[in-house]
Amino acid sequence: MDYQYTGSVKNIVETSIDISKKASTFTESEFNYFKNQLDISPKVFSKLKVIGDRLKKFSDDELKVVINQLPQSYSTIHILCQLTEYEMFTASQRGVIEPSMSMRTARSYVNQIKYPTKSSPDGEKG
Repeated sequence: MDYQYTGSVKNIVETSIDISKKASTFTESEFNYFKNQLDISPKVFSKLKVIGDRLKKFSDDELKVVINQLPQSYSTIHILCQLTEYEMFTASQRGVIEPSMSMRTARSYVNQIKYPTKSSPDGEKG
């Protein structure tokens, strides 16, 4: 497999899920060898693994919905992976997560979901 993590959501998703699957099937030494053979920095590799760990939990039908809404940035997708599967799927269905979403918007949305009282726009507490 050609491990690409730029260019398209499809590249990011396929690479991420494959990395995650290898992490759960390879021994630690096999996985470390595999990781060292790739031309991917450790920081990026770690983000891709987190993405794969999250995305492989979706059913095929749910994954199609989510993939159609993901932005083409692995860093933005990585931020969105802080959401639960349900939160990520629902946000994708509703169009909150969209291909044009920026890292800043993703971070703001995740914080709004994870910490609703800290992110109320008018300073209200709940």
